[in-house]
Amino acid sequence: FTTEFKVDKNEFEVPMKGGTVTANVESNVSYDVKIPSDCNWITQVGSSRTRGTRSSVVVLRVDENKSGSDRSAVVTIGNSSAGVSSGITITQPFTTSFKVDETPLEVDELGGTLGVNVAANVSVDVKPQVNWLKAGGKTGIGDGYWTQQIVVSPFTSKTAQRNGSVRFLYAAGNQSFTVAVTQHRTLYIAESDI
Repeated sequence: FTTEFKVDKNEFEVPMKGGTVTANVESNVSYDVKIPSDCNWITQVGSSRTRGTRSSVVVLRVDENKSGSDRSAVVTIGNSSAGVSSGITITQPFTTSFKVDETPLEVDELGGTLGVNVAANVSVDVKPQVNWLKAGGKTGIGDGYWTQQIVVSPFTSKTAQRNGSVRFLYAAGNQSFTVAVTQHRTLYIAESDI
């Protein structure tokens, strides 16, 4: 009895949005599919193995890549008792998507909460550049889209306006956007005009 075992392809690249991988196996022995224990983004969804059948198919599902970086794993198909196995490498790219609406914001002396639209598939740090601006919560959270709340303190200085900004930062990708914020008085008369 001669053991026959062959997998048709050993490398697969799956798009960032995910998909399936189909490996064709020719074997005259039964086999197992071993996905690494730390690889929760690949699952086996099908197999057409039948005893005595020489050709079969192993189907693996690959989830969408939301990890923040490219990833890969080696799935082993084989029979350890017969001493046969083949590893298939599955790679999946990650493409950063990060955009912030940089339209300048204006608010009156009472302050309040402003919203900035953000679209990102990565973790974003919100960094107010002056102490009278604070990062609030997120609203309208959807699939990679949300509105970031910016809380503006009341304006008590005797000047016509003050200017600040909020920086949105994706540090790992060294990308950032800055939104200018102007707070002005509704009615302001300079002392020299009185």
